[in-house]
Amino acid sequence: MNNERSKSSEASEGKALRPQLGRTAITSLEFSEALPFAAFASLLVETVARLDNVIEEVEELGRIARFKEFKSGDEAAVNC
Repeated sequence: MNNERSKSSEASEGKALRPQLGRTAITSLEFSEALPFAAFASLLVETVARLDNVIEEVEELGRIARFKEFKSGDEAAVNC
């Protein structure tokens, strides 16, 4: 009688594990599909951070060169 119970409990445990394994496989498949997008997002964030540094440096160079803001009524003159 104990053998029958253990066999039946093993069979029910096996049935309970199979859907779990399927969910794990689906989750890992979704993760592997999302990995390139995560890498792209990470590179995009890094690019934006570097671009902010470039903008700050260009503004600093403009202050050092004493550039003036262009206003809509100003004339643009280029001397060579």
